[in-house]
Amino acid sequence: MLSITHGSISRRRFLLGLAASLSPLFNKVPSAHSREFVVSNRAVIATQSAPQAIGPYSQGIKVGNTVWISGQIPLDPVSMEMVTANITAEAEQVFNNLSAVATAAGGTLDDAVKINISLTDLGDFDAVNAVMASHFNDPYPARACVQVAALPKGARIEVEAILAL
Repeated sequence: MLSITHGSISRRRFLLGLAASLSPLFNKVPSAHSREFVVSNRAVIATQSAPQAIGPYSQGIKVGNTVWISGQIPLDPVSMEMVTANITAEAEQVFNNLSAVATAAGGTLDDAVKINISLTDLGDFDAVNAVMASHFNDPYPARACVQVAALPKGARIEVEAILAL
């Protein structure tokens, strides 16, 4: 039979208390700084086959197997002029631009898991759907389509995408 004296109980409580108070020092949750370090494995996706950024952003960013493609408007990548013939031609240019960035990232539009479409006129919804359907295979990605007041350079359509490679 084990006998415990009053002195050994106090010593045990002291050691357990000390261990409990020191434990947080050795089991820290990573700080904001170390989370930034972990995120630094991102790769910038850039291609001459899509319009160059018209602001302080990248054409795309890849982290692991996920690619975020910045919103594309109907800019011709060579002339950097807007395609303005009609909404079908504009949407074609936008999806061609998205495809070029997806290719530069090592994927295709069929790797898209989410598409966000912004239109200045929801009356263009059906025409954009037809163009989108010609650039993707079933199963289609998740999607949102919203009407906005205005887009850069007077564009009537902007589309961004998230790919899972």
